[in-house]
Amino acid sequence: MEDDRKRRLISAFDQWRHVIELINEKAKFEYAQSAKIMPLILEDLEAAVKESGRLVASDYAVHQALLPILGPKLTTLLAWSVTHITVVDLHMLALALEHVYIAAKHLRPGLTGDAAAVAKEYIRLWRQVGDLRNALEHEEEYLAGGGKRRPKLVDHSWIPPHVGTSRPYDRSSRGVEAIKALGKTYPVGAVIGCCLNRLAPQLT
Repeated sequence: MEDDRKRRLISAFDQWRHVIELINEKAKFEYAQSAKIMPLILEDLEAAVKESGRLVASDYAVHQALLPILGPKLTTLLAWSVTHITVVDLHMLALALEHVYIAAKHLRPGLTGDAAAVAKEYIRLWRQVGDLRNALEHEEEYLAGGGKRRPKLVDHSWIPPHVGTSRPYDRSSRGVEAIKALGKTYPVGAVIGCCLNRLAPQLT
């Protein structure tokens, strides 16, 4: 690959890498805020849980005790909640991850050693979530039963696209771990980590 073309691709990669970093840092901040707020919400709900005869000893225990009591939709929203991470953020994140994929795919033939290996790994990880952008952009069409690439719905109780973490009240969250859209969970955390922690140091 010509040096000038490679330089332009790396510059484009760095631009989209910055977008990914900003959204992920925003998610970290929001998770930290949720970690402060959620115990207060759960505290208000604790009385109702105790009335059901369930004794609880911690915030996590409260959440677990609420599982059979709250409706599945509300429980899902609690477990995946991050305030102010908007649908716009999700679209931009999906777009940025795909742009990085395209840059990595074109750069990889000219890379060697660790850089080539990391680019290959990013490409592999991105392909596991590669239909996320399509799912977000054509959501209404899929909900109406159309669409040529309609993803398999695993949860028919639809709720809007949102981000999630396995540790919803953990202040040390690594940021966006997954995006849930159309009932499917996309594990974008590994893709983000590979981009920011492994690929970026090799290219910039």
